[in-house]
Amino acid sequence: MIPELLALLVHLAAPPEAPGRVLEEVVAVIRSPPGSAPRPVMLTRLEEETRIALVEQGAFEAAFAPLDDAALRAGLRWLVDQLIVADEAARLGVDEVAQAEIQAAITRFQGRFPDVASYRRFLAVGGISEEELGASLARSIGVARYLDGRVGHAGPGADAARARAQIGQLVAELRGRADVRVLIPSLRGGASP
Repeated sequence: MIPELLALLVHLAAPPEAPGRVLEEVVAVIRSPPGSAPRPVMLTRLEEETRIALVEQGAFEAAFAPLDDAALRAGLRWLVDQLIVADEAARLGVDEVAQAEIQAAITRFQGRFPDVASYRRFLAVGGISEEELGASLARSIGVARYLDGRVGHAGPGADAARARAQIGQLVAELRGRADVRVLIPSLRGGASP
């Protein structure tokens, strides 16, 4: 009788359970190459990476503005492409980025903000450490270096258009070899091959 009474007292003393809420969401799963372990892309990572990419391209307002489904779809397509190309660069052993290059990229990224306080606020609001930011920027540097090595760096004009077409073809080929599953219907518009 004593164990049953103790169990009842523990149950009565425990705080009521909060209604269920989603803490994190898997938006996509990538296998690159297809036989490799699945790599989930979480919603918070997608939001972080999308904001970083947009700010990197000069869209400072994206640092704090809400991201709609269209922005997240574009961000997911970009992130999937980045990860697949980065996997290929790693497979070939051409993904090394020096720490000095990463630090310079972080400094350039910080320069996109009007002041250091805004930059720090961006990191805090997004829950992004400088190490995570550096990893994202390093991956982008490695991807750009890999693509430049495969396609060549082209200046403006017809050469640039040809290079973009070749990059598109190369990325499409790598996507065709990967297994990408987008799990949220509203984000499917073009994120999977």
